[in-house]
Amino acid sequence: MEEELLNVSAALIEYDETHNLQYYSRHLEDSFVNDQIRIPHNPSVGLFLDWQVVAALQEWTTLDSPPILNVVGPSQAEELSSTAAIASHCIDLANKSRIPVISFFCELPRRGTSSLTDMAPEMAALISLTYALIRQLVDILPSTAADCPNALDRQSFERLDGSPETLDDALKILGQLLHQSPPILLCIIDGLQKLDDQETQRHLTLLLETLRSPQSTMSVEGACPDPLLKILFTTAGRSRCLLSGLSRSELVFAERSSTSPRVPGKSTRGKRSLSPHLLAPVEHLAVEPNLR
Repeated sequence: MEEELLNVSAALIEYDETHNLQYYSRHLEDSFVNDQIRIPHNPSVGLFLDWQVVAALQEWTTLDSPPILNVVGPSQAEELSSTAAIASHCIDLANKSRIPVISFFCELPRRGTSSLTDMAPEMAALISLTYALIRQLVDILPSTAADCPNALDRQSFERLDGSPETLDDALKILGQLLHQSPPILLCIIDGLQKLDDQETQRHLTLLLETLRSPQSTMSVEGACPDPLLKILFTTAGRSRCLLSGLSRSELVFAERSSTSPRVPGKSTRGKRSLSPHLLAPVEHLAVEPNLR
């Protein structure tokens, strides 16, 4: 009996060490609010965009277009900005198309509410964003990820304690997970402009570089093939990080876009709505997330 228990224990340890990244990363949820991953999408609210914005979003979904797009909207104090509504709408379309998507809606915590009370709200929000992306990636990681070189282990995640000093480690883990993600992956982040701060400047630049990295590396023999990663930033106002880190072709300004209830007969001259088939160019690449 004792020998059988030892064999079972060894098998569980082996399973835990190779497959249970969800278990390793469970503590990351203490650093973000699940409600910031998705916000409710209300189909009864019309989303009316300038034609340039709709065209840019349609171009972004094509296979050979730049992987990153920042839709820059007007600065708004409302709870739900028009650009947040764009992000929510695209997430809803991805879910309906069964395209894997990771997302986050950035918000600044009130001072003194983070576990490290002397941390700047912008830094706390950046850690929340990074940890939330990692946790979502772990949940959709393909089963082949365990066979990739440099697979992540328990120690990799244990170092992530919610402090700014370990944010570099977190971004490295995020980069490794992105290289092991499904063949097609959407990453949609709203409100990055709220994180602009002198303390976060370096790490925001690293985050942008990390998100770009799967697009700029070539697969080598024995390595996992890199996925097609499409990244959408929506900002109510201009993000210093994105304005300095993106090319002109990766920016589109939606300063006259709006959301309002659908009213039959109401004029929307000069405005267009997003097609429900927006993601059709990449939909065929979608695979079912790995359920473990």
